Amino acid sequence: MNTTILGQKTPDSIAQTTAAPSAGSYDRAARTLKLISFREVCDCLSIKLSTGYDWRNPDSPRYKPDFPKPFYLSSRSVRFSHEAIVNWAFNQKVGGA
Repeated sequence: MNTTILGQKTPDSIAQTTAAPSAGSYDRAARTLKLISFREVCDCLSIKLSTGYDWRNPDSPRYKPDFPKPFYLSSRSVRFSHEAIVNWAFNQKVGGA
């Protein structure tokens, strides 16, 4: 059976949260940081680029101060942690009121 996370189907084994590895073990896959571009962030969240820019811009009325901060690999290369984006999306309030 598959689970849909942010529009992507994943096996249930991946979607379920697992316990952190013990101090004596080392799991390379669990410690890999996946960095994605801003365009990929917007695709993952199913939003337009302009909305994403508004969420990051402190001068915008739609600014979201809790939006994950980017990693600057160089002056023109900005990436975001995929895990931080997914966690942020799951913690957003759904609906109005």
